Amino acid sequence: MVLLINTFLTYYVYDYYFSILKIKISNDLRYELSKSMICSPFIFFKKNNANTLLVKILDDTRQIGQYIALYYFIYFSNTLRFLINFAFLAALDKVLALLVLISLPLYYICASRSFKKLEHYSNKEREKFDILSNSIINKLSNIKTIKSFGKEDMFSKHFEIELDDWYKEERKIKIWQEINMIVKNFISKAKTTDSYAI
Repeated sequence: MVLLINTFLTYYVYDYYFSILKIKISNDLRYELSKSMICSPFIFFKKNNANTLLVKILDDTRQIGQYIALYYFIYFSNTLRFLINFAFLAALDKVLALLVLISLPLYYICASRSFKKLEHYSNKEREKFDILSNSIINKLSNIKTIKSFGKEDMFSKHFEIELDDWYKEERKIKIWQEINMIVKNFISKAKTTDSYAI
């Protein structure tokens, strides 16, 4: 009976409702983004080609919707797990529980600052990627002109520079992703070490 309840909760409640939540959030984002794009000035459509806007409306919103749905699920489950673990910890060692409470503001400050840096470099990476993709589309659509004037080397050099700019921003994202992960895991590892020490 317990196995049946667990299977039901795992495959129906979690998988089904989590999938529905992702789709609902993604569609809401698509509607709001498309409405915002339609109301944008004409210069916006000159700077962004149709392929870039299509990717933002269909693909980016799907990924963001998946992230938001996952965020809410992880936030809820981690909060519940923290409260249960903290209750057990307080029952076993009140001093250690107090240290955990004191460390929470420090954790919040470090996590929020590292997340802001990660968000900043993610936006920069997206800008560089848009520049790179627009440049590739533009050059491929004018390939006859490039070849007729013998500008293949200039095309390759320009592409190499744009690719290198994108790569640098991608590296910065990876650095701050690791810093963010270290900050997130620091307290849990410290608590585990303290528990073993006790």
